[in-house]
Amino acid sequence: MLIDAKDCKPMPEMTSFTLRCVKMNGDALDDISNKMENLQTLALLGVFGIQTGYLNLPQLKVLCLGLSTKAGVLKLDLPNLLKLQLKMACPEELCISAPTLKFVAFNLEVYKYSEISFSNMSNLQELLYGASNFLALSKLVTGNWFLNKLFLDIPCMALGEDGKWLGALKEVMLNIPSFETLQAQCPNLTVLNIGPGLWHSMETNIEEVKKLKKWPPVKTLILHMIPQMLATSVTLLNKLQTEMHETLVNLEINIHTSSPVDSIEFVDTIKDGVRDLNFKSKPWTKSLDFSCFTF
Repeated sequence: MLIDAKDCKPMPEMTSFTLRCVKMNGDALDDISNKMENLQTLALLGVFGIQTGYLNLPQLKVLCLGLSTKAGVLKLDLPNLLKLQLKMACPEELCISAPTLKFVAFNLEVYKYSEISFSNMSNLQELLYGASNFLALSKLVTGNWFLNKLFLDIPCMALGEDGKWLGALKEVMLNIPSFETLQAQCPNLTVLNIGPGLWHSMETNIEEVKKLKKWPPVKTLILHMIPQMLATSVTLLNKLQTEMHETLVNLEINIHTSSPVDSIEFVDTIKDGVRDLNFKSKPWTKSLDFSCFTF
């Protein structure tokens, strides 16, 4: 279905607008901004065709952009935005101004040739970040001293429709975020949630992880993992506990039901080392547990 927004009449009473799996004209964001000026919620999910746009909606509080076409330039000027979800290929230029933004789910591949900028953004409280590179992570956390919950992952773990683990995607880079930057920029971070792709990357780059000395002072560490080797996983967990021992209170480990490492064996191996923590472990199959986040 093609939806052309060019000839829409002004809709001042429209407060919520959602489109799924449709094609729109290339500058539809401009038309939405001009014709629906009082929108409070906008969700474009699996939308094709948008190539450029300037979104200026003074009342917008929730924005979900899931564009299936790689855009050229997108500029978002949203003075009252509270929640932002981005799940798309990164535009060539992306500019976001959102002074009241508190909750972000950021799932973009930001390549070196992409220009991305955040301005007037210093009130973030929760950030879910999923990408195979972490070029935008430092920009997002810089100046956001109130950030207290953070999820990090790399989308490299392939799961079947039944949730069975099918292996790691070889074309996805396995990088490590700058935990030193997080330690310096996020003094109020209390919850760190690491996804299965990042855990796999940390296992793969265990020698690099061992060298890291500065970690964010979190109280709650949540791990979603598909451990590959028992000894490596235990070594990595011990490293995290050692570096966070002064602040860490709660440890939650979620092990995939089709992991190469048996979950019972893993828990039996680490149980003596986690006696001083509020520790719990549970299996997962299809989806991660984001119950600690507002999103």
